[in-house]
Amino acid sequence: MGTASTKRQRPPPDTTRHSCQQSEIPPSSLTKKEPRNVPQPDKYDGSSAKLKAFLNDVATVFERMLVTYETANDKILYVGALLTDSAKTWYLANKQKCKPDPLSGWTVWVTYEDFLKDFIAIHENMNEVREAKKNL
Repeated sequence: MGTASTKRQRPPPDTTRHSCQQSEIPPSSLTKKEPRNVPQPDKYDGSSAKLKAFLNDVATVFERMLVTYETANDKILYVGALLTDSAKTWYLANKQKCKPDPLSGWTVWVTYEDFLKDFIAIHENMNEVREAKKNL
């Protein structure tokens, strides 16, 4: 009496993408040329006085370089690379929000706009927070 062998099939690969995963460059984008001389924004230290100008400069880069900064992940990583001081500290403490939470599976920063909402909420009033800490 022979034993019936059952072959296990591999499950299909997980094709769901999360916002902070590396993306593949679509073939159509390889033929698009982007401007070479796009000025890079100054580094941002967390100062609320410099926030609007920094975000405007970053938006200009994204508008001019649509292929390079195509996904939310690309944009968030780019902004993170431009941060210093308290802004960098905040980013490093929060960048795990790009990835699915191991317990719930939820991703907080699904879009670049989700990231921006948190980023602006923290840095918009940073000068006032610093002053309040000094006066304690």
